[in-house]
Amino acid sequence: MPGEGEPIEAKQADEPHSEDEQRVQSNPKRSDDGDPEPEFEEVLRYAKQFINYGNTVLYLAPNASAGANVRIPARLLSDDDVHAELTYFVPPASYVEASAKLQRRRLLILCGTQGTGRRCGALALLTLAAPPDVDHLEPVTELLPRTTIEELLHLTLKPNRRYVLPDLVTGGISSERLRFRLDELSAHLTSAGAVLVATSNSPADFFPSHAVDLGRIECSKVLDAYLRRQTHDYDDDTVENLRSVASKRRPAEMATFLTLLEESGPHTVSEHFENGDQQTVNSLILQHPESYELLPLIAASFLPGASERYYEMHLDQLREHVDQHAQRTRWSRDYKDCIVQSRSDRATWVVSREPPLDRLERTVKLADTVESAHLLTRLRQHYGRELWGPVHSWLTERPRKMHVRDETSLAEGMATFARVDAAGARAVLDAWAIEKELPPRWAAAAALSAMCRDNNADFALRIAIVWSSRSRREKIVAAMAFSQALGLQRPVEALSRLWYLCLGDMIVARLARIQFVAFIRVTAHDTDMLRLTLSIVNWQLEQQLLGQAYRDKSVSQAISTVTALLSADVTPDTSLTLHALRSLPDHIDLLGSLWAQVLRTWPHRVAGLDVLRVAHGALHSVGQSDAFIKLGRSIASRVTRQEWEWMCRDLALPTAWMPTMFRTEIAV
Repeated sequence: MPGEGEPIEAKQADEPHSEDEQRVQSNPKRSDDGDPEPEFEEVLRYAKQFINYGNTVLYLAPNASAGANVRIPARLLSDDDVHAELTYFVPPASYVEASAKLQRRRLLILCGTQGTGRRCGALALLTLAAPPDVDHLEPVTELLPRTTIEELLHLTLKPNRRYVLPDLVTGGISSERLRFRLDELSAHLTSAGAVLVATSNSPADFFPSHAVDLGRIECSKVLDAYLRRQTHDYDDDTVENLRSVASKRRPAEMATFLTLLEESGPHTVSEHFENGDQQTVNSLILQHPESYELLPLIAASFLPGASERYYEMHLDQLREHVDQHAQRTRWSRDYKDCIVQSRSDRATWVVSREPPLDRLERTVKLADTVESAHLLTRLRQHYGRELWGPVHSWLTERPRKMHVRDETSLAEGMATFARVDAAGARAVLDAWAIEKELPPRWAAAAALSAMCRDNNADFALRIAIVWSSRSRREKIVAAMAFSQALGLQRPVEALSRLWYLCLGDMIVARLARIQFVAFIRVTAHDTDMLRLTLSIVNWQLEQQLLGQAYRDKSVSQAISTVTALLSADVTPDTSLTLHALRSLPDHIDLLGSLWAQVLRTWPHRVAGLDVLRVAHGALHSVGQSDAFIKLGRSIASRVTRQEWEWMCRDLALPTAWMPTMFRTEIAV
């Protein structure tokens, strides 16, 4: 193979499906060193892919006969190339979670849209957070983009190597089979001591337990990292203006941003990006002066990445609101030209792209040359109520019959809207939160999570706090929001509010408890977050017992919440208690404090003993009883002797394990 590409040998694959394939694969013209001769056109007729990859023309055959080798294209990334990409790398909020998953599973999929820094994040994880047994002296191997999972399973991996794969392809397999294949691939990597980080534009929940949503990279922090390493004489106003420009950029644009800043200065940067955006939007307004002609752009701004079919349906609904606002019927407005433009001009301002891994339909988004926040700001300023009135009505009504992925797209659009018109976005979300149906309320909570990913967590938190003190429906939406991205980015405030929702109205408390359990299941493998969550719950429980000792209802709800959390299944056969005993050996006393209150309350004692019995059996069977003994001692120091004897009797444990000092208070 000419050039620097490094082909990786694959295991034997399936038999060829045709006689032509057998003939081509069994007798290809090859040179002495095993590489194909220039005249391999016949082979290329059966090649699955033929691209210019890393300045080297490579090919990948779809099948191979028994005993034949399939060459998977790859290339080695030099240390200089990797370090150049990581010079101004800024870890996103999900970096810690991603590092933990990579260390544990040796396989990680970074999810995010194109241009959000996925490849840079993958290289950073392989360089800075790879397992210790990986050979860091060997270069990172980059596999051919869009290699499938089935092809990865046939790779003969080199021991202790690091691999990166842009744009993983699942090959259209079902979600159940995907889970199995990912576990199989993780085992394949573990057996070779290798590690792989892939990227994908599908949501993280499409890859069970193997993926992390990269989240939004704050480009202003990338600029800050650059300025700290440079000697410059920019005054505070200039730096603040540069940060303002950088905050509106995508990670993929920061290389151009920093190059222009270094070579031509701040003025050129502002001219290139700010004026460039303004000129793009202004030219669109000049080309389409009638507001209704720009409706496709507005729909694409609020539904980034929505399926093409739903995009067209929601666009029609928006047009109906525009007609109603202008007191026209849908027959009095000729949308023929607008419809033609919305499809023929997509190459310039609204683009269709191939469906992501979990979708069968093409999706629609604004072109990279148009920044949605700037577009919405300019349209709002130029057209005012004429355009924003029907847009607000359209959003308040919320497009119906939406796929869950399109709901996520709308949430991202609302996060952008919140940066353009905070009051307008708040009014729309308030309307969604009081809807009778669940989908609008779910959309409201999802929008707050999208705001967190869009570096607007404080605004999202303020909205959720207001909801938590209003009607029952709004409290339920607040519980949803607190248990999602808000719980990750503002854990103390969000989880404390979620705790109090578990103590109020019975219906709200039950649903809030479900959301709390869901949050702790998702975050349990992040030991820092787990420790923080248990600390917050323990402190809140202590305050509840001290301040409301005579309010039996609130105390009972508090203990019910703690019991639900400690009993939550982190995996099908592992409770949170068992997981914490294994992963938090230095914080077992925290568990003991919580369990003591559960076991001293008779209505919850039976369920608690069942969880502890299973945990003890699992630890004892693998010779790890010390952790359970430590838990027992922590519990014994907080209960009376009689309570402890009852517990040891029910669990069939020897009382000699524990100290002789016990609490003297009467059991609750």
